[in-house]
Amino acid sequence: MDISVFLRQNKKFLDGFNKGLLLTDIKGKILWKNKRFDDCMEIAYMISENTSKLKDGLGTFDYDGGRFEINKIPFFFSDDQYCLFVLNKAEFDKDRKISGRYTFDSIIGKSESMKKLIDKARKASITDSNIIIHGETGSGKELVAQGIHNNSSRRRGKFIAVNCSAVPENLMESIFFGSVKGAFTGAENKKGLFELAAGGTIFLDEINSMPLSIQAKLLRVIQEGTVRRLGGTEEVKVDSRIISALNKDPFDEVENGKIRNDLLYRLGVVFVQIPPLRERIDDIVPLTDYFVKVKSRKLGLNEKPVNKMVYNLFMKNDWEGNVRQLEHVVESAVVMARYSNEINTENLPAYFLKTSTSAKKSKEEMNYVQDSLQHEIETIEKNRIIFDLENSNGNITAAARTLGISRQNLYKKMKKYDIKINE
Repeated sequence: MDISVFLRQNKKFLDGFNKGLLLTDIKGKILWKNKRFDDCMEIAYMISENTSKLKDGLGTFDYDGGRFEINKIPFFFSDDQYCLFVLNKAEFDKDRKISGRYTFDSIIGKSESMKKLIDKARKASITDSNIIIHGETGSGKELVAQGIHNNSSRRRGKFIAVNCSAVPENLMESIFFGSVKGAFTGAENKKGLFELAAGGTIFLDEINSMPLSIQAKLLRVIQEGTVRRLGGTEEVKVDSRIISALNKDPFDEVENGKIRNDLLYRLGVVFVQIPPLRERIDDIVPLTDYFVKVKSRKLGLNEKPVNKMVYNLFMKNDWEGNVRQLEHVVESAVVMARYSNEINTENLPAYFLKTSTSAKKSKEEMNYVQDSLQHEIETIEKNRIIFDLENSNGNITAAARTLGISRQNLYKKMKKYDIKINE
């Protein structure tokens, strides 16, 4: 099949991509481009006019307040070689040019524990020392990491975040440290994340998920300040600050064999612990109000006031999922309160009402009341049986008749309450 026929038959599919696509032959002649590519206007024209001058791999261009990344991908079709240029535009702050979205000002919290945390993080940010952030899932570890990056001298560099648990173990080394062509099937000359983060910050989330063999190589990178690409022999200098994170106590993870002891102290020159939401109750109301405002705007809905009962319920909850869980609960409530005058408990998701701490406590209290009531009833019944047996001088038939039950039933109750009569 001819390439032009393929493009024509798949035009609708290719035009649906949210990234700009430009196809050229091996000499740089433009064969096709999608609508998204043309939407970028001048930058697209500039690239189109200079396709033959672009280098292989990732190129980044700053233009008119936008950052454009172009990836050149060689491929074969019917034994002929072509080049596909993928253009991606990512907006960024024109004045500050920071690569992370969040700063310390983005952190919502007025509690003393959060004030102390931010103060410690600010002090740590002015150095290049490596930092470990630890806290429960959903507590905001990446938010703090971005705040540190954007308050540091590296704020004009990249902030590259990677979840270690999401990276396949067999690809981890090449992703972190890069590879050379031929190192493995399909390998190309490619920079790893540490090289890409040069002059900036690399954020290693769930560092305790990284295999010990890769941890050993990471330790060497920190000690030597160089990386050796997979399959290569050359040492490449790297200059990136490492911020690591985990949702468990880092020293417990050393004891459990999840983190090398020598690596822990290389990564954790400074330790920053984020308190769980249940320990910063003063932050729940401002966080709720913030999420109501943000989610209402995002969903195109009118912002509604929050009923006091909702605040009370939130402040009594344990929030096992922390701020992230609160965010999801609030978003659900905003959606369900669309036709209401306010956000009340009826708008909260059913799973939250069923599993919230208040609900659990109410259920426990109800069970306690039921158990107490049952005990009282049984005590009264036992005393009544003893009284009637005494009045009938131990005559089972007479006592059963007075109680209004059968002799057989009375025998069962006497056995249950361990009541004996003198024959």
